[in-house]
Amino acid sequence: MAPSSVAFPRRKPTQERSRATVDAIVEAAARVFEARGYAHTTTNHIAERAGVSIGSLYQYFPNKDSILVALLEHHADDGARLIAELAARAEVEDWSLRAVLEHFVEALVEYHLAAPRLQYVLLNEAPRPPAVVALRHQLEDRIAELVSGLIDLKLGGEAPRPDIVAWLIVHAVEGLAHEFVVHPPRETNRDTLVREVVTLIEGYLTRRGETN
Repeated sequence: MAPSSVAFPRRKPTQERSRATVDAIVEAAARVFEARGYAHTTTNHIAERAGVSIGSLYQYFPNKDSILVALLEHHADDGARLIAELAARAEVEDWSLRAVLEHFVEALVEYHLAAPRLQYVLLNEAPRPPAVVALRHQLEDRIAELVSGLIDLKLGGEAPRPDIVAWLIVHAVEGLAHEFVVHPPRETNRDTLVREVVTLIEGYLTRRGETN
């Protein structure tokens, strides 16, 4: 079933002023969702925070869910760009496998910790219409493709299915990073989490290499 158009913006801005207005609305939505939670946020709250009239908001977004989709699009682009930059650096600087894993895990954890309350709202409180689910899957697929390339670069023939290995790693790290934000274990800081997750993944990859 195709996603309902109610979950998409009305139109894409083409002029610089229009793009600035849309960016202001999306940024305002992030701050209001963070402060009030998704259920208690209205389009009026967002318009007020963005400094635009409610009529201007409705020129671009039919409802709150469509603003959520735009926010997640920005979020997905930021995440994919971050991992793409790491992948490029890993190849140019010839990082070791452990260095690749450390940078990757640290980047995803920091990505979640940058705005933990907003992460919680987006992943736990906000609705998940088809458009939102599709965006999340697109982000995961983009990151997994980059990670697959890194695995293939570092392990070569020792990882006969780098695509499957990358899928497992991305979902494992995403899940652990999210849980660390919403329900961290006692007396565990970010550095400890990164170290333990890297050790876990490195052990998995080494084990695969030994059994293939």
